[in-house]
Amino acid sequence: MTAPPLPAPKRAAPAAKAGPKPLSVDGTRIGSLRRTPKGVSIDLGDGAFADWVEAEAPGLVKELHARWKAHGEG
Repeated sequence: MTAPPLPAPKRAAPAAKAGPKPLSVDGTRIGSLRRTPKGVSIDLGDGAFADWVEAEAPGLVKELHARWKAHGEG
């Protein structure tokens, strides 16, 4: 009698890291990035840049995903 096949192992998500990582542009802190158990969180605070990112988010995510795939990750 043959045992049923085992289910494929789930891809483990990276462990959540303690504390946010600062995000800086030209030496000026503009926000922070944090890995959570559910994903990645980017905090840009209030301001014009955060407003722009919010408005452009679908295109930005599409561009980042294309760059990730081109890098050979996808």
